[in-house]
Amino acid sequence: MVVPVKIRFGRSTDPLAVGALVFGSLVAGLLQTIVLQIQDDFPVLLNASREATGWIVTATILTACAFSPVSSRLGDMFGRKHVIILLLLILAGGSVISALAPNVWIVIVGRALQGLAIGVIPLAMSILKDIVPPEQLGGAIALASGTLGIGAALGLPVGALVNDHTGWRGIFWVCFLLALLGAAWIQVAVPTHQARSNGDLDICGALGVALSVTVLLIGLSQSLSWGWLSAPTLGTLGSGAVLLGVTILHLLRRSHPIIDVRASLAPRILLTNTSALLMNFSMMGANIIFPQLMALPADSPAGLGVDRIISGTVMMTAGITTAVATPLIVVLNARFGPKRLMIFGSVVVGTCMGIGLVLPWSTALILGINIALGFGFGMSFAAMPQIIMESVARENTAAANGLNAQLRFFGTASASAVIAAVLAYWSVSHSGATVPTVSGVRIALALCAFTAFTATVLCILIPPRRRENSTP
Repeated sequence: MVVPVKIRFGRSTDPLAVGALVFGSLVAGLLQTIVLQIQDDFPVLLNASREATGWIVTATILTACAFSPVSSRLGDMFGRKHVIILLLLILAGGSVISALAPNVWIVIVGRALQGLAIGVIPLAMSILKDIVPPEQLGGAIALASGTLGIGAALGLPVGALVNDHTGWRGIFWVCFLLALLGAAWIQVAVPTHQARSNGDLDICGALGVALSVTVLLIGLSQSLSWGWLSAPTLGTLGSGAVLLGVTILHLLRRSHPIIDVRASLAPRILLTNTSALLMNFSMMGANIIFPQLMALPADSPAGLGVDRIISGTVMMTAGITTAVATPLIVVLNARFGPKRLMIFGSVVVGTCMGIGLVLPWSTALILGINIALGFGFGMSFAAMPQIIMESVARENTAAANGLNAQLRFFGTASASAVIAAVLAYWSVSHSGATVPTVSGVRIALALCAFTAFTATVLCILIPPRRRENSTP
């Protein structure tokens, strides 16, 4: 049942409202990579093992992936603006906890709370559909959806720069200030009108989704240290799969499930979401491979010896390209439609990773690849939510986008585990440290190219929109 709310479109929308939602999404997107550049420093900084400090990144991915559908469903039920502000305040609280943490485990708790803020992105896109006139919606959605990639690109140099000037705790204080600014801006600028979905919150379904995804991601993230075919890895992944299957059966019996499984299995949505997972695998793979390639010593088998801030700046060009190219992406979307835009984007990404696979590596080459990747990911991430929102009723858009965000983060987590395992397996000892070989880097790049081109095939198979079943 839907609580009808009349939404009035003017000749133009308030740019402050759009800016607030895009900024809030960008703050959430930064969380993916803002500590990656100093990840190797945490064992010394926190006097902890490398296995323990690895959870500083993993915890954020886990909570982001596990709870995106929950926050999206809450937004559909109780108001998306209110839930966005709550998530940003939780982000601010988690940042304070990590900034003041006396040990690694408290940092991990704070980072886990930060991960909840990823739910801001699908909620923001759903609000934009309500408040932006149709003729301006494409650009707004493209920017909001692209913030996951833009934020990931910007997080690398921002984290390195802040750490060099203020220390690692300063990174979390920056997150705290950005979260408060985003929450205040959204409170002031964004209207509260929207279509709301009635029904209770499926607590069992929410817990089942969160727990099953968490177990699966723990299995993936720990597979390198446990061993891919070890009993703990197979047992964890198997338990997660069984729990997910039981949860799906539960969701199919609910009238108001946390995830509409039947709608999610519709070919148009299923193929789009699977492509999203694969594209995020490629994006995270690029964010792991290229910074490491630049940062490794120049005399190592695969290294360029580039300064950490410079390498972060090179990676940032992908995010800048996505933002700058948004007007062109909107024109392409209007001309060719979101399906073809996703195809174009995945082809560009696959080709870029292929170029990195065959040409000699240099900082200039990586810079050029990242500029092109920004355009490719920008096209893909702009098209995904449009296809999703065309395929569901207006009052369910946040939940549908939340599932898409969850699967995108599952792709991120998968890339973190798989690419790390590849680089660790094909590695040698160099100056007392273990570094990847040329073969290891090439295999990792080949995997990213393969997933991007697989996404191309899936995008081609996306069926056309059934207009008679779509909600205007």
